[in-house]
Amino acid sequence: MSPPVASVVLAVGDPARTRTVWAAVLALVALGIVLAVVAAWLVRATRRDPEVLGPLEVLGERSFRSGDPVWQRRRLDEARPPGAVPLDRLPPPPVTDDAFEHGPVAEGFEDLVDDEAAERAAELAALAAAAAAAADGDGDGDGERDATPSEPSPALLDDLDPA
Repeated sequence: MSPPVASVVLAVGDPARTRTVWAAVLALVALGIVLAVVAAWLVRATRRDPEVLGPLEVLGERSFRSGDPVWQRRRLDEARPPGAVPLDRLPPPPVTDDAFEHGPVAEGFEDLVDDEAAERAAELAALAAAAAAAADGDGDGDGERDATPSEPSPALLDDLDPA
């Protein structure tokens, strides 16, 4: 049979058993800290980085990002393994000939105009000139109709002359 409830409550509140529980808690916390330290040491001691990845570790440092480009290049060169050659990402300078020094030979941009577009522009200009002449009426080009023409226009006389 189980003991009465009152005796269980007295056994839990016993000062000797409380000290035993606290000692067990402290021992387990200390053991956890020791195991965490041993695990961290073990990870660092057994971590093996290839030497080729040395520059990548340098790139991840905060001081590298805030440094000037010359210092960054030197720091990367120090982190490379012996015998490694840094990549040269700059292309060689272009080779130029004598014509490059003298500049372009083209006189203008007429050769860039599309033939069809030029013909269409000429047609539109001719239509606009004809419309302006028709609106003028007297052919003097001032854009106004004269109330009484002083003399007939030569174009009008040529149209009337049957010879």
